[in-house]
Amino acid sequence: MNSELNILAISYAKRALQEGSREQRRMISYAQAVDDYRIIVFTKKKDNLPEIYKKENLTVYGTNTRTRVGMLLKAYTIGKKILEERKQKNWVVSSQDPFITSIVGRMLARAKSATHHVQVHGDPFSVKQTKSLWKRIWNIYAAYILRHSAAVRVVSQRAKKSIVSLGVDASKITVLPIAEDVRPFLEVGAKRRYENVTPVTFLYVGRLSSEKNIARIIRSFAEVYIMNKNIRLHIVGEGKCRQSLQDLTKKYHIEEVVTFVPWSDDVPKCMSGADVFTFASLHEGYGLVLIEAMASGLPVVTTDVGCVGEVLIDNQHGIVVSDDTDESYIQALHKMVTNEAKRKEYGQNGYQTIKKLNQSQEIYIQKWKDSFKVIR
Repeated sequence: MNSELNILAISYAKRALQEGSREQRRMISYAQAVDDYRIIVFTKKKDNLPEIYKKENLTVYGTNTRTRVGMLLKAYTIGKKILEERKQKNWVVSSQDPFITSIVGRMLARAKSATHHVQVHGDPFSVKQTKSLWKRIWNIYAAYILRHSAAVRVVSQRAKKSIVSLGVDASKITVLPIAEDVRPFLEVGAKRRYENVTPVTFLYVGRLSSEKNIARIIRSFAEVYIMNKNIRLHIVGEGKCRQSLQDLTKKYHIEEVVTFVPWSDDVPKCMSGADVFTFASLHEGYGLVLIEAMASGLPVVTTDVGCVGEVLIDNQHGIVVSDDTDESYIQALHKMVTNEAKRKEYGQNGYQTIKKLNQSQEIYIQKWKDSFKVIR
């Protein structure tokens, strides 16, 4: 344990307040590596989450307010109290993004002479994400925050390149993907069978939100279904787009073969029941779920985001759809349905790749600690 590293994180990680969740377990493991780890999570009353969770040197606080403005004010109030009551410690205030959480994080750091650290879990500065005036304004603010922070952690080389292009000093950027214990997924991959699969089941796992572009998966699946009725699609997750996506399946008359499954922390089980993993995000910081799919021995159809090109390689672990047309995605799905040999080749290659890359939790946590080294 390093008694000189005390972290106050401003976060969206609601599941850190859910007993036994994967996110909570991950935070507990991080906390064991530092002296004091406190996380303020933006939550609303309607989330029905506890206001506080404590285990050893980890404490998670929920804002538990009715409005977004209320979340900001409550987060600042909680953070101010923590820093004032423990002012003898040297604190690092870590914001989960250079946007909303950094409003609170930077204010706390400046007011209480703490160090401001910023995390970037996506790639918000990609061309696809800067079309609207509002996003461009936010990006100007975010670029300012990143340039003036003491250190930045990103989850992919792709994201680092975007941030460096904004004028952020490359020497203060650490590339470290989000941690996940892939051993349960590797167990799925080790047992996977590829021969005589019927029906071929496609799978999506993640948030049901607009940037995930799940509508493209559904539209493409509908076209492939016209050619081959022996396919199914499982969509696992929750989000604001759920109803519109369900309506889309009705529009294409495929509601009987598309199943919407509520979010489950047992993602390995979801992977074990599928044959091909589908992903169509507009942008990703890393795309951990792609790593989980590869570890599970699933061939992948994905857009060119996150860890694609770094870990997941086109025509080695699956098919990377590099353009925005539905036709190219349709062709990729159709190839997965009709070419059993390629499914097996991609799936086994993915499993072997992640098996070789798999590192111990202790090694990862040390890297997480080291991501603060620029500012310590």
